[in-house]
Formats: sequence, C-alpha cells, structure tokens
Amino acid sequence: MQVYQTQGIADTVEFRLHAAIRPKDDDDSGSFECPDEDVNCPMTRYVLCAFNSTGATISKRIQFMACWDESSGIMAARAESCTLKAGLSWDDVNQCDKGLVGAALEKSASDYFVGRFPEHTWG
Repeated sequence: MQVYQTQGIADTVEFRLHAAIRPKDDDDSGSFECPDEDVNCPMTRYVLCAFNSTGATISKRIQFMACWDESSGIMAARAESCTLKAGLSWDDVNQCDKGLVGAALEKSASDYFVGRFPEHTWG
C-alpha cells in the first residue's frame, strides 16, 4: 500500500495483481493449492471475488489487499471487513464466494498462473 500511495506512482505504474493458485495435482480433479492455505484456497477465493466485484478499481483492490494482509481472525469476517473498507459490495463478494463465479475465478486464475509460471505449477 505504501508504494502505491507514493506520489506519482499510481499514475505512472500499471499494477497487476495475480493469485499464486495452481491445480492440486495433475489428475484434473478440480482442486487447487495456494501457498500457506488449506486445499482449494478459500482465502484466495475471497480475494478473487473481491477483485471481481463491481467497481473494483486497482486502488480498491490494493486497499482490500492491504487490509487482508494486516488482518486476522475468522476468514468470512475478515473478507467482509476488508471488502467494506475498500468500498466494495459485500453482497457481491459473498455471493461470488458461495457460487459458480468463485469457482470460475479460481480456475481462470490457476490457468493464468500455470501458463505464466510453469516451473511452479505443482506445489
């Protein structure tokens, strides 16, 4: 957050945020792995849903991530608190997390990660 808020940085640098999510194994089971997370990456799913939320500008995404990284406690409560602090819709994020959109976002993020970092495809 500190770098992003440095004068002139947000206007001159294109920030892109991506999840380090990958298939759990190569048997096409549909399960995912993420660093320091339970199987299927429940924290990453909340993050992806927040990033996909209506009005999720890069500034709001970075606000969400700064909050997420600095918070602890029950995952859903963290997600709700950080979503609201970033000025995003908790209803959007919560519905995404519980539905097919969240699953599709995980698959898309995993496909990107595997294509971009093939040497880190398997845990």
